[in-house]
Amino acid sequence: LRWGMLSTASIYPLGITNENYWTIIPNIFEGLVEFDEDFRIVPALAVFWNNPDSLTWRFYLRDRVKFHNGDAFSAEDVKYTFETFHHGFDTIVSDIIIIDNLTVEFKTFEPNPGVLSRLAHSGIIYCKNATDVKDLVGTGPYRLADYELDNYTTLERYDQYWGEQPEIKTAVFQAIEDEGQRLDALLSGAID
Repeated sequence: LRWGMLSTASIYPLGITNENYWTIIPNIFEGLVEFDEDFRIVPALAVFWNNPDSLTWRFYLRDRVKFHNGDAFSAEDVKYTFETFHHGFDTIVSDIIIIDNLTVEFKTFEPNPGVLSRLAHSGIIYCKNATDVKDLVGTGPYRLADYELDNYTTLERYDQYWGEQPEIKTAVFQAIEDEGQRLDALLSGAID
């Protein structure tokens, strides 16, 4: 699949930007929960969750999930992610406690029913052993295969993905900022 994008920022793979958060990033990374097509919160890397008390969100993590570098996903990755990258959560979450390898608790300062929605919107999980966000090591259905800055980013299907395999094996996000050129590329079949 070749996709013509309006902005080069939308295809920038080396880090998370507002522009690529809805194109490149959700194909590479996942969160504990996500929104489905009807904006209901559904399981992703957490298979289920509960509230043992009004200040605790306990997440039971999906087993046998691998990051693109082969590392096993665990509660340590969740704790590492939120303590290192998601700084806005520290105004809501007072502590993150690892119960076991596949169970983690978020302790909140006060009861907060919006935690799941916030996690679904911006709570992607990083690999604790890929210490630079720009490594782009996620658990998603695609991995970064190639890129040329301000030109294209190529994603390749990750065959060890825990979920349903996508039908499309390779997706190329091509920057074509000029509307006329983008339309010509579509009409000629250069992009899909």
